[in-house]
Amino acid sequence: MNKHQQNSKLSAIQKLSNSISERLKSKLSRRVVLCVFTSIIVIEGIILIPSVRRREQELLSQIKQMSYEKVAWILMTYPNPSGKELVNHLSELIQHNMPILGGDVYTADGQKIGTFGESPNLQLSDLSNSQKSSIKDLRYDDIIWSGQNMQTDYTIVIRHDASHVRAELLAYIYRIIGLVIIISLFLTITVWLFLAPIVINPILLLRYDLNKAGEAIYNDREPPTFDSVSLHRKDELGEVINAFELMYMKINEKFEEREATIKLQVQQLERTLEQLSAAQMQLVQTEKMSALGQLVGGISHELNNPVNFIHGNIRYAIEYFDSLVEMINLYQQEDPEPTPLIKDSLSKLEI
Repeated sequence: MNKHQQNSKLSAIQKLSNSISERLKSKLSRRVVLCVFTSIIVIEGIILIPSVRRREQELLSQIKQMSYEKVAWILMTYPNPSGKELVNHLSELIQHNMPILGGDVYTADGQKIGTFGESPNLQLSDLSNSQKSSIKDLRYDDIIWSGQNMQTDYTIVIRHDASHVRAELLAYIYRIIGLVIIISLFLTITVWLFLAPIVINPILLLRYDLNKAGEAIYNDREPPTFDSVSLHRKDELGEVINAFELMYMKINEKFEEREATIKLQVQQLERTLEQLSAAQMQLVQTEKMSALGQLVGGISHELNNPVNFIHGNIRYAIEYFDSLVEMINLYQQEDPEPTPLIKDSLSKLEI
């Protein structure tokens, strides 16, 4: 039983692999897979850009929030400090492994009181223009504390260490890219598997039926059985299949009509050829009889001429013969004893 199950599983896997390989050989299947995969990649890439920007703002907001909490703790711990005292307290933040690299402190009227650590590039005038600098040279400048919003006399601009933000963004981008590729592959394979029985396989069957129809017409065979007709589709593809079947039947009918017409014409030509052959034979016989008649007429004419000549002169010949016989008799009477030479000639002539 286990062997039978294993054999059935192996057979199913082999059929699936053969089906996949046949689909991959199809240009249409590969084009569909490529279009779907590329479309998903492009869409996810378009979505990735604002996602990265949003993630960057989240990381910077976390840094800003941490700095804000530390500055708020200093202001609550040391209420109403002087400007120099505030600068000294803020400089202690640099020594506690904080992401703060330095900053500037301004009074309420916009005068710069002092600087601790690295001086930020963001000036107080940028606040009035609603401008904030982003990451530049792995530094991030932003306004952490504003006297206008917090009802204090100071405005504090902090320079942060944002070197880890870029690394986290790259890791985030790689994670998103990996996830996008996995999702794209999954969706592409899913769409491909669903499209295969719905679109690709019927089109391949239709192509196979077209080849069979062409071979049947070329080799003058009987109409074949089309596999695509058995799908019984009720969509546009089904209409295409039905139109193909109808077109083939019409073409086959036209070929049969043309073949019947050709056969009829061939039969008519054969009958005409037989009639021509008979007419030719009759004409030959007629020509032969005519030639024979002319020959017989010529011979008869040639025969009639001497006969007529003889017939016309036989009376004179009889008269001459009678005169000759009378002359011979007369010679016999006058000379009863002819010479031996005359006797010999008379005996030869049997006279």
